[in-house]
Amino acid sequence: MPTSDAIPADSARAYGTLTTRLSETLARTRDALAAHTALVPGGTLADLDALLSDFERRRLRIAVYGEVKAGKSTLVNALAGARLSPVAFDPLTAIPVRITYGPTPTWRAGDRALPSVDALEDLMRSSLTEPTAEHPREVIVETDLDVLGLGGQVDLIDTPGVGADRHFDAVTAEALQGLDAVILVVRYPALFTRFTRHLVETLDADIGKLFVVWNLDAACTELDAAERERHAATLRRQVADAHELCLVDARAAFDAATQGGGNRAGAGGIDALTGTLRGFAGSGERDLTALRQTAKRVGGWLDGTIVNLRERQASLDTALAAARRQLDDAAAAAAAETAAARDAFGTFSAAVEQHRRDIEAAAGSLASELRRELHKERRQWVRTADAVTLDAAVSNAVQRFADRLAESANQSSRAMARAAADYGATAETVAWEPQAPAAGEIAPDDRQQRATTGRFARLRRALWKRWYLAGLTAFEANDLPAFVASAEHWAESAAAATRNAGSAVLDGQLADVGRRAAAEEARIKEATDFVALEAEHTRLVADVPTVTAERDTIQSLAQEALPFLRQNAGSA
Repeated sequence: MPTSDAIPADSARAYGTLTTRLSETLARTRDALAAHTALVPGGTLADLDALLSDFERRRLRIAVYGEVKAGKSTLVNALAGARLSPVAFDPLTAIPVRITYGPTPTWRAGDRALPSVDALEDLMRSSLTEPTAEHPREVIVETDLDVLGLGGQVDLIDTPGVGADRHFDAVTAEALQGLDAVILVVRYPALFTRFTRHLVETLDADIGKLFVVWNLDAACTELDAAERERHAATLRRQVADAHELCLVDARAAFDAATQGGGNRAGAGGIDALTGTLRGFAGSGERDLTALRQTAKRVGGWLDGTIVNLRERQASLDTALAAARRQLDDAAAAAAAETAAARDAFGTFSAAVEQHRRDIEAAAGSLASELRRELHKERRQWVRTADAVTLDAAVSNAVQRFADRLAESANQSSRAMARAAADYGATAETVAWEPQAPAAGEIAPDDRQQRATTGRFARLRRALWKRWYLAGLTAFEANDLPAFVASAEHWAESAAAATRNAGSAVLDGQLADVGRRAAAEEARIKEATDFVALEAEHTRLVADVPTVTAERDTIQSLAQEALPFLRQNAGSA
């Protein structure tokens, strides 16, 4: 629709444009207020509904009526200035097609939205031959075109052709109910036959205003100017007393409107018909004054409503803020419990890790001590070459090492179990009872024999002691590190099992905290009616600006009517 800057200096179109915009604004306002009925002053919603209904009743409804193939749909499209109603099949219009204002061009048949008039033609050709529970009683076409230049305040109804099918005649009769005017389309040579006279008499009984249009279609090309004028004069005598007659070439008018062909100014006589229809629909000072007063009155209604909505929104802000503080406090308490539980688990885990490291440290220290003892015994053997004594000393040293390491490991394992118990977990203590590593044959017989015979035997034992004592050398290089590694592996397994027991406790603690937190959140929300209040607040946040903006628009519309009132007053 035109904006306030583009409203034409014509009171009929100005009234229509302002009325359409006011009606749209009221509809949006009514939708925004639907969820807040308790905050709307008594009677306001009913008053808005009454106004919307009144605006709908005030829309000018003009039906195009006539026999089959008279050119009704082409005339409708010429008046609209676009191809909106189907014209491509016979019989042309199976059900009424109502062309009305809408911001977006749309063709709707019941619940079905169609993208184009071609799609509508296909649908009507295939199925919409008779209205049923599944089929609509009319097709609605919305267009943003200003039909008849009346600011969106006109509905054009393309009716089924009469005289060919009793069903279509019944549908057409129903479509003629509640109309402001009818355009009866006649064509040569049946300009005013007995059937046409019957149609006029029927319309006289039901319609307040009848316009007769002679569609100058291809059949008129055989008429010269004098014959056309003679027929027109006869037709005027038949209808002029009670009705208005216009001669229109609907096809030429439609082509001029949609293709730019011909002389658009008055092309096909359509402008004369449009002017006649607009004169019938014209609104003057009284209508504009009433519209302005209506806008001012609605603005007053909404002022109180907006105050109530804003006060309620402020009240909800306060209530929700208090509820959110409770929820935040509950969440903070749960977070603190969670942190405390994790801190306790961290302390427990650190203790378990320290006990594992104690085993590792003991294994390393005892292994170093064993190596020093073995080196001492090896030096003693260098002096004495006593392999028997060396073998016994090594065995005793290794056994003492294994026993002391096992004792240290089991002490740390028991310490892990105590740490788990202190934390609230149950960890099994599995004693480490390893088989002491054996050095095996420390010095092979052949090497022992060579170590004790020949010249410079002691010097050779000192220089080549690792070669002579090959078993002891292998024990230090391989068996002892493997034994220490087995102790460390056992310690890691014991620590992991203990930590897992603690993790199960932590998981249970965190689950309990989560359940308590969820229960407390639910309790707070129920006690404060939080969900309902938040939903209402969300709607208010969206709807208060909408209602306020629509109120301002309504007040602006009241001001926009003033120039046209002054213009009418000046003309008077």
